[in-house]
Amino acid sequence: MIEPPPAAQLRDPLFRERKRIRSWRDLPWRPVPFILVLGAAFAIRRGAEVDVAASTATAALVEVLRGRQLELTVEDVTWLTGANGVVGSLAFRGRALVRARTKGEPSDLYIAEARLSPEGALLDVGACWNVTRTSGVDEARPVLRGNLAATVTSVDGVATAVHTIDLTGRKPSTYADFSRVQRAQVWLGNYQQTGQSAGVVHDTYTLDPVADVATVSFRDDGMLAVKADDRSVVIDPQKHEAIDGAGWVRPSPEVKAKPGNVVTWSVDRVRSMPWFGEESMQWVKAIAFTGLDYVMRARAEVFGDSSAADVQDALGGVNMGLSAPTYTDPESGWPPAQMVPIVTPPMPGEGQWIALDKDPFITQTPGNPAAFVTSFIRADKQRPQTRIYVTLWDPRQVALHMEAGTVEPVSATGEAGAGVIPRTPEVVRAVVAGFNGGFQAMHGEFGMQANGILYLPPKPYAATVLELRDGTSAFGSWPSTSTVPDEVLSYRQNLTALIENEKFNPWGRTWWGGTPKGWADNIHTTRSGVCITKDSFVGYFWGVDISAEVLANSMIVARCTYGVHLDMNPGLAGFEFYNVQPAAEYRSLGRPLQSDWESEGVFRDLPEFKYRARRMIKGMQHQNFKQYIHRDARDFFYLTRRP
Repeated sequence: MIEPPPAAQLRDPLFRERKRIRSWRDLPWRPVPFILVLGAAFAIRRGAEVDVAASTATAALVEVLRGRQLELTVEDVTWLTGANGVVGSLAFRGRALVRARTKGEPSDLYIAEARLSPEGALLDVGACWNVTRTSGVDEARPVLRGNLAATVTSVDGVATAVHTIDLTGRKPSTYADFSRVQRAQVWLGNYQQTGQSAGVVHDTYTLDPVADVATVSFRDDGMLAVKADDRSVVIDPQKHEAIDGAGWVRPSPEVKAKPGNVVTWSVDRVRSMPWFGEESMQWVKAIAFTGLDYVMRARAEVFGDSSAADVQDALGGVNMGLSAPTYTDPESGWPPAQMVPIVTPPMPGEGQWIALDKDPFITQTPGNPAAFVTSFIRADKQRPQTRIYVTLWDPRQVALHMEAGTVEPVSATGEAGAGVIPRTPEVVRAVVAGFNGGFQAMHGEFGMQANGILYLPPKPYAATVLELRDGTSAFGSWPSTSTVPDEVLSYRQNLTALIENEKFNPWGRTWWGGTPKGWADNIHTTRSGVCITKDSFVGYFWGVDISAEVLANSMIVARCTYGVHLDMNPGLAGFEFYNVQPAAEYRSLGRPLQSDWESEGVFRDLPEFKYRARRMIKGMQHQNFKQYIHRDARDFFYLTRRP
C-alpha cells in the first residue's frame, strides 16, 4: 500500500504544481496533437524526384530509379516493407527489392529505401544498394518467402546458377573469432553496402551442367525447389546445401573473412562513397606516397644511409646460422648464381643467396636440397636506401597454387571463393608458404580461375600466372582469345607483363597502380611481384618505396624472363612461411617466439595439425598475420611441397 503525502505537502502550492505535471500527458501544452500535426506536415512533404501524379507507389518508385539511370519496370519491384503509420512516414522505413540494370549491363538486384505516407503513397526515395553486384550474369525476377529471396542467373539465355539472398543478414556480434574492432568494421561495411548493419547473406548454387531453362519456387516447408531442364534440385537455405540432387549444383555459401587492418579497410570504405570515388582516392594515395618518398630520401641525406642495420633487422636473424648454398645441381642450376648488385659499392651479403634448408619455419623434406633461397638487392640508384627482398623456390620441389578470396576478385557470376587453403590433410600437411594476389576487380577486372572454377574471364594480353592440371607452374601473356584451355586448372592475371624476355614494360603500359590520370610519376610505395627465371625457378619480390620499374630491375638482376606485378601498398602485400606438422609430433621452437613476425597455432578445422609461421622478413607489415593460412577476403597464392 502506498502512503499518501503528508498534509503539509498537500498544502504546498509548489508540490501541487509538480504533481500536476508528473506525467507528460499532464503538460499544459498537450504535445500529442502537436507531434501529430508535425508528423503530418513531414508526411505530406514529397521528395523532388517523386511524381505526385504517379498512379501507385511502385510506379512512382520506378520513375525515380529511371531518373537515376536504372532500367526497370513495375514488375521488377517487390515491396519488402510498406507504409508504417505517421511515425514511419518521417523516416525511410519502406524497402523494396528491385531488379534493374544500368545501360548495356545485365540486371542486378537492388534494395531501395523509401518514405511512404500512412496511406502508402511514395513520398521520397533514399539510397539504392546493389546487393548482387554481378557483372557477367543476368538476375531473373526473384521469388520471395519472408526475408529470403531466390533468383536464377543466366548468360545469353542459358541458366548458370541459383542465388539466395537472406535479407535479414547476420549480426556482426555473432562473429566470435573477430575482435571488437573487426566486428565494428563489419558493422560499418554492411551498412555502407546494404543500408543495414547486419548486411545480407548471399549464397550461390552453380548449376553443373548449365540449363536451357531453370525455375525456382519455395515449398511450404521452406525448402527451395529448383527445376533445371529435366533435373530437380532441392536446396535447404538454412543449411546452405542441396539436400536432393546435390550432384547437379556446386554450393558456394557466403563466408565472412576477417577485415584487413583499419587503414586498408578505411581506404576501401572511403573509395566506395559515391561522392568520393576511386579517382579521388588515387589522388590521395599519390600525394601521400610521393610525400612519404620525399621524407625518406631527405632523412637518408640528413642522417645517412642505415641500410646495413636495416637489413639485419628486416631479416631478423634469418641470415644468422644459415649459409650460402654450397652445392649447385649441374643439371638444373639450382640454387642459382648470386645476383649482381646494381648499386655500388655493394652492401655485405647483397645479392648472395641464403639457403633455407634448416629454417624451422618451413616444412622440410628430408634428403632434399634447400627448396627456398632468399636475399636482397638494391635496384634504384636514386634511392640507394631502398631494397627489394627476394625469395626463390625450386618448382621441382614446390608447387604453386592459387585461391579466390571470399570477396576478391568480385566474381562476374556472383560465385565467391572459399578464401582458404583446402582443408584436407594431404594439402594442409604439405603447405610451406603463401603470398598476396593481384589488384582488386575494380582496378581492371583481370581474370582469375581457381581449382577449375572461373571467377573472372581472362583478358587478352594480360600478364598471367597459371597452374596447369599436371602441376606445372606457367607464366605468359594471354592470347587474343578468351577461351580457357582444358589443361589450365587455375590462373591469375594482373596488368600486362612487368618484364618479358628480360625487358621492362614491353607492352608500353603507362599506369602501374596508385596514381590518377596525368600523374607524372608511378608512385614509390610497397610493391610486390612474381616471376619465372631463365632456369625455370620461380620467385617472389617485395620492396618498400619502390616504383614498378625498380621492381622490374630487381627481377632482371635475378635472371627473370617473365614477371608479373602483383598487389601493392602497405598492408596488402606480404609473404609467409609455414611449417605444418601433426600435432602429436610437433616440437617447440626451443625459444620464445617474436610475436611481431612469428607465430604458432592449430588449424581449427583440422586440430590434428599444428603450424609454425613467420613473415618472409621482419618488416613486412600486412593485413592479418597469419593471413594466408586462415580465411582471406582477397585472392592469394600458396605453395606446397611436392611428393
